[in-house]
Amino acid sequence: MNKVKGKLYLIPTTLGNNEPLEVLPLSVKKIVEQLAYFIVENEKSARRFIKKITPRKSQAKLNIKLIDKFTSEFETQNYLDVCFEGVNVGLLSEAGNPAIADPGAKMVKLAHQKGIQVVP
Repeated sequence: MNKVKGKLYLIPTTLGNNEPLEVLPLSVKKIVEQLAYFIVENEKSARRFIKKITPRKSQAKLNIKLIDKFTSEFETQNYLDVCFEGVNVGLLSEAGNPAIADPGAKMVKLAHQKGIQVVP
């Protein structure tokens, strides 16, 4: 029996001081509401962003993995393994869209190598 793989969602964040829901589409909020697993550059700012988008989401139930310029490829090899259990993962950049001039590009590459769908 083949289990449906989870997906890697690229979650855009705001540039500047705009409130996220003033400039981001409602679809971003809907996806963030559904996710519990995130790969982020900075945990503190990611939690702040998630809280602004979905104030009722339990911060304690979030599973957050860090990927920054100091994170080795060895550390990140298993970050997407939950996708093989059918769990979706969100990739958050510090500003803008993930995988454009940030370490998230490594996760997108790994997702493609593992046959995991990447959803912009």
